[in-house]
Order: sequence, then structure tokens, then C-alpha cells
Amino acid sequence: MKYTKIVTLSVLIFCLFFSSSAFAHYLWMDTIGPQEHYVPGTPISIDVYLHAEIDDAMNLWSIELGFDDTNIDGAEVTYNEIIYGDSTLGVSVGESYKYALSLKHPGESVIWDITRDGLTTWQPLSADEDFLLFTAKLTFDGGTLDGKEDVWLEFEPGIDGFAFRPETGEGFCHTLEIYTDNTKTTLLGDNGPDFAPVPIPGAILLLGPAFLGFIGLRRKKR
Repeated sequence: MKYTKIVTLSVLIFCLFFSSSAFAHYLWMDTIGPQEHYVPGTPISIDVYLHAEIDDAMNLWSIELGFDDTNIDGAEVTYNEIIYGDSTLGVSVGESYKYALSLKHPGESVIWDITRDGLTTWQPLSADEDFLLFTAKLTFDGGTLDGKEDVWLEFEPGIDGFAFRPETGEGFCHTLEIYTDNTKTTLLGDNGPDFAPVPIPGAILLLGPAFLGFIGLRRKKR
């Protein structure tokens, strides 16, 4: 009986140790935070980082970038390109456009298979290091701050994820937590930035009627 208890306790400690390190890393996107305003045609750049909380190594990552597709409903942004960050890993398949196949927001589109696959090459990750995965280049086309993401990250089950060294207890992670910055202060789940056009200042709205009134007075005096 005592032997059984010891084995059971050892298994529980083993599981707790490895489950505690199951999310030793997280993602963050740099343009999130205070909502930014744009005029149509403004280019948008979004850096996506992996933050390592422990010393580790990675030899594969794959993720999808979802966005409110202008081609679908005349919404917020147009996708331009993906620029990969510095890495010893090589690009494998190469990203591709998937029309109206977002898992998070059905009917919206994603850039699929944003991937680096080094096979036998391990990219070292130091504790507290921010590793630039990629930069997404888009163009703002208009929209409103409606509380819905214009750009977001998502994973396709069984396909997307991150391959870390098995000895860290992580192995292959099909999802990671996503934050607004590298201080892990605001958890966003799979959320991303919500872009909106530059608002017309109230002074301009008042100046228009005043100007028209001034013209009317001049005509009346004549």
C-alpha cells in the first residue's frame, strides 16, 4: 500500500512539473493597445513575436493570420505580404491565401501556413527573449471601431503550432496564449488590433456650418 502511494505521488509530481511548463512561452503582437486611427490607403505593419520564458529551442512553427477581408464585404484591410523574422530555420511550404476560411470568424479569410520548418535545425531560445516570427504587411481600407478584430492569430487543430525541445516538457504546442505586449499584462486569447479611420475633429464639423452662415450673411447685406 505504501509503495502504491509513493508511486502515485511521484506520478502526480511528474505531471504537475510538466503541465506547469506547458505554456512556458507566449505570443504578442506589437500594434495592439490604444486603438490607432488611419486614413484609407494607410499601410499597416504588425510584428508577431514569440516570448520565451525559459531557455529552450524550436525547430518548427506554423500559424495563421486572420483578417477582415476587403474582398468579402468591403471591410477593414487588404493583405499585402508576410516578411519572416531573422532565423536559422528555413521557410518550408510558404504562406497561402485562404478565402473565407477563418476558424475564429467564419466567412473571413486567413493567410495559411505561415511557417518556418528547419527539420533538424534547432533555433535556440533564451529565457526572456522576444523572437520575431514575422511581420504582416496590410493596407487599411476603412471601417469602424466595432470591438471586433480586424487582424488576429489563429491555429488550425492538428496542423499549426510550435515544436519545442521535448526535454522542456512542452513538445509540440498547438496553441499559445496571446498578449498585447511582452510584459504579459493583458491576455487577448486570439484577439488582435481593431483599426478605425481618423475621426473628423469636432471643430471642423462646427466650422462648416459657421462658414456657410457667414456666406449667407454677406449675400444678405448685398
